Amino acid sequence: MSGILLGIGSILAGYIAMAVAVGVMNIVLGKTWPGAAEATTAGQSPPTGYIVANLLLGTALAGAASIVTALIAPEPQITWVWWFALLVLVLGVGYAFKQRGGPQPDWYLFSLPILGALAIWFVGRWYLG
Repeated sequence: MSGILLGIGSILAGYIAMAVAVGVMNIVLGKTWPGAAEATTAGQSPPTGYIVANLLLGTALAGAASIVTALIAPEPQITWVWWFALLVLVLGVGYAFKQRGGPQPDWYLFSLPILGALAIWFVGRWYLG
């Protein structure tokens, strides 16, 4: 497999790992946080504590997903971690612009991709030494 295809595959693997982990986290938080499921079902903003917990855990999971990318990526692995961070930032900010004004606060929508991309970058650099 060529280096570029392996690099793209490493980004895809990191993104899938992040999406699955965040999806499971959202299910668990939604079922265990008081008032979160009801607010989401009603199209209202979830409790602030839930949003902050979601933001912090989502950021940590994005950072962990960078390790998946780094493990699979060809040399130089940090380049592929950087591209993964950039992809999360661009897609996340695009989503934030699309969803702003909805039930989730704008500060959350824009913080999530920025913090996620930073976590990917810093954890990836830490992991790669």
